[in-house]
Amino acid sequence: MGRRFWLKRLLRTLITLWAVVTFTFVVLRTSGDPVVALLSPDALPAEIEQFRQKWNLDRSLLEQYFAYMLNLFTGDFGHSYQDGRAVTAIIAERLPNTLQLGAVAYLWALAIGIPAGILAALKRDSLLDRGVMTFAVVGFALPNYFLGILLILLFSFHLRWLPSAGAGSALHLIMPGLTLGFYVAGTLARFTRSAMLEVLERPYMRTIRAKGAPFLYGVLRHALPNAAIPIVTILGLNLGALVGGTVVVEAVFGWPGIGRLLVQTVASRDLAVVQGLVLMMATFMVLANLLADLTYSLIDPRIRVSK
Repeated sequence: MGRRFWLKRLLRTLITLWAVVTFTFVVLRTSGDPVVALLSPDALPAEIEQFRQKWNLDRSLLEQYFAYMLNLFTGDFGHSYQDGRAVTAIIAERLPNTLQLGAVAYLWALAIGIPAGILAALKRDSLLDRGVMTFAVVGFALPNYFLGILLILLFSFHLRWLPSAGAGSALHLIMPGLTLGFYVAGTLARFTRSAMLEVLERPYMRTIRAKGAPFLYGVLRHALPNAAIPIVTILGLNLGALVGGTVVVEAVFGWPGIGRLLVQTVASRDLAVVQGLVLMMATFMVLANLLADLTYSLIDPRIRVSK
């Protein structure tokens, strides 16, 4: 890919992140006073005023915005209103747990979604194909929190095989990972099937079959690589879906990650931490799309030529 293409993508990325930061900043500060949530109702006027001055909440919205943006350029994401700790330190404590959960969810999605989509395409219009498409529809429609509750009822309360909440062992990862990866698995199955059906009807696939090449060789060596572009697109987009899904899944399973931290800090109006979390999630989503673009060029050299 050319330098001009990557410069345009980088500029688009920076504009997107700036828009996210600005929107979040304005919405959080115009939707309610954090002093009301953080200080007790019995707080004296002097205590309230001191709190506002300490966190620059006594300044105008525009002054607060420029001060926040200036701090961002120096790598300062601010400090928590509750305990005064640096936002980066608070996020760094929770981020490894969320990355661990996301990795398990992605492995679940890859292990279930892609093989299911391939089998459905190879057995088109069969009972297996209809079963896979039913699974995909359920994956789209079933909310994460509802699936999580069902799994807890089945595996924790009835069978007593898995812990219902918390962290600390590999067993704690199974249910939240499966819940988070279920939607992605359904999406992958659907798009893998569609991509494989399109490729299997290409003339070169008929030529491979006519030459008597082994069926599995033709599927893995020729069909799957040529069907990989839409699959990679969905993988990149669903990295963002995983990040968003952690908010619900971590709350359901009591998983100590950034999703649960976001829920807690929004409820307590800890604005600096909320802004840092939103910026981190937005950055992760944008980088996932950039990674998908880079993967395109590695999979299909024609993209490098066209760009």
